Amino acid sequence: MNLIDLRERIALANTFTAEQRDWLLDLLRLPADYPQEDGAPLQVMARSTVFYPLLARLDPDVQGAILAELLSTWIIGHHPEVRREMLTMHVRAVIELIKLASDPHGPA
Repeated sequence: MNLIDLRERIALANTFTAEQRDWLLDLLRLPADYPQEDGAPLQVMARSTVFYPLLARLDPDVQGAILAELLSTWIIGHHPEVRREMLTMHVRAVIELIKLASDPHGPA
């Protein structure tokens, strides 16, 4: 990512009104009574479902580009010394999720 791209992204993000930003954050917020016993996995599933309808309408190439953009932003947020490790860990997690989703009988 170059500095111009970053400035364009910041400018785009700044075009959202406070109401629009609040609406987006509300979509990701879980109700206070949401079950916490299963921890992160349930919370991740609940929050990720917000994005399904947004991505579903898009061409697979565009979906991939959006996911790559989000992943790169997440990786950049880590210290340079651990970025490769975080990417490797993420790819392994994706591979495992693909295996789970592809198994018609569910996890063993």
